[in-house]
Amino acid sequence: AARDITGFAARASNPHVWVYNGGSFNLTIKHNSGSSSAGNKVLGRGNADTVLTPGTAVHLFDSTAAGSVWVVLTDTL
Repeated sequence: AARDITGFAARASNPHVWVYNGGSFNLTIKHNSGSSSAGNKVLGRGNADTVLTPGTAVHLFDSTAAGSVWVVLTDTL
């Protein structure tokens, strides 16, 4: 079934993360979701959710400059 991700825990050492959808259904990374704490939220490009269809990926950056939130740098592969 399709799934939503509302945020990611902060990383101390490497602030870059790639998320790959290896499943058969869409994976949605929610933009600025109220279901995550402030430091775990994701800011999507264009203030929108990021939808990963099967076989696609997204590059995220843990940005202290943007208020300690994750920022989508690249939509999908």
